[in-house]
Amino acid sequence: MVSYKMNWFQKHLNWTLVIVVLAAWLLFGCGVSIASGTWLATIMFFLWVGITLGVSAWVLREKGRSLWNLLWLGLGYVPGIIIFMCMENKKAAMGFLG
Repeated sequence: MVSYKMNWFQKHLNWTLVIVVLAAWLLFGCGVSIASGTWLATIMFFLWVGITLGVSAWVLREKGRSLWNLLWLGLGYVPGIIIFMCMENKKAAMGFLG
């Protein structure tokens, strides 16, 4: 049997999502409001959205869920992330964590 050691981020998918999204919002979301109307605000906005979508996609993939679930973010970041956190981890339920 192959031994597979998970890192903290794989063990705590919901916390990973919350911490990264809050950090991205603090760094880039607040920066967008400070630098509004400039090219820097546009770059910060796309970085914020890109990081949020990227980490959300990784969490869904680690939970064994379809990436179509990213469409829940269309309801807004807070409701979408709450829905992600309520989703069962299919890989853990099947006993596959590698």
